[in-house]
Amino acid sequence: MKVSSSVSNAGLLPGTPPKGCPLKLPPLSVVQSVSWERLEPLLENGFTIATSVAGRPGRTLVPPDVATCDACLAQLRDPADRRYRHPFITCTNCGPRYTIITGLPYDRPSTTMASFPLCVACAAEYDDPADRRFHAQPVACHDCGPTLALVEPGAEPLQRGAALARARELLAGGRIVAVKGIGGYHLACDATNPVAVQRLRERKQRGDKPFAVLLPDLDAAHAVVELDPAAAAVLASPARPIVLAPRSAAGSPVVEAVAPRSGQLGVMLPPSALHHLLFEPEPRPEPGSGPQCPLLTALVLTSGNLAGEPIATDDADALTRLAPNGQRAGDSPSRQRASSRTPFS
Repeated sequence: MKVSSSVSNAGLLPGTPPKGCPLKLPPLSVVQSVSWERLEPLLENGFTIATSVAGRPGRTLVPPDVATCDACLAQLRDPADRRYRHPFITCTNCGPRYTIITGLPYDRPSTTMASFPLCVACAAEYDDPADRRFHAQPVACHDCGPTLALVEPGAEPLQRGAALARARELLAGGRIVAVKGIGGYHLACDATNPVAVQRLRERKQRGDKPFAVLLPDLDAAHAVVELDPAAAAVLASPARPIVLAPRSAAGSPVVEAVAPRSGQLGVMLPPSALHHLLFEPEPRPEPGSGPQCPLLTALVLTSGNLAGEPIATDDADALTRLAPNGQRAGDSPSRQRASSRTPFS
């Protein structure tokens, strides 16, 4: 018997099986329909995903980008894990999808990750049906994936941890940094620094239109805006949308210039591991010595472009168009531009 189904990542109740189905579904899946037909048994054991055959008509849904899942975040913060502080950590349940696709069907050779051959360890995960990274097309690690880099005018490029530490230092010092995340570049600055926010507004030719604010977690969001349970659930969902909510009555460190004369703020949570790491300095090796640089509590995050231009996705384009706006951090390849989800993006 052959059972086929149409599965989408865009349902309201991801991971919920249809009525009467005993199966445990992947966290992001939504079954839209189920059909079956009788077939002759092949008398084979095991489970495999066959190699795609070129030239056949494409019959697949393009999966959306998904924010870093809790399991990957746990590895990101575990010093004993081989993906500790890996800014591009991902698995089957999270990471870029739509914005790295170059063709269909959705296989690694048809993504921008095709130029990053898997190391032995990642290849073993990719080929293991019992592994969380089984056929996760963006899978990589420190040894075989993209390398985080920071390009600063007049200075030698920095890589990996040094690039991340310098980016945080620049942001904490009131500078503007172009951060390459899922779907292209964003311009970031300290949302608690009125001078930095005004400088970004002028260089983006933004007028007085409001900016969105990136916050490290839900606790930080509750300190900045008033969130009811429904709004909090949407804010923390895998889609990581920007949520418009009333400013906190108790006040917050986010400056008025972020959204002038508005009683509301557009807030969002980190959509990728890189964005999480901007808020999480690497601890010093000496006990009790504290973080390497001041903690960031809120960042303005706006599209990497001038008003009316498309968002920058290519590194060379970013250096040309965004270099006057500050520094560039990131090295994860993007193919598609992510669509704006709200007027704040």
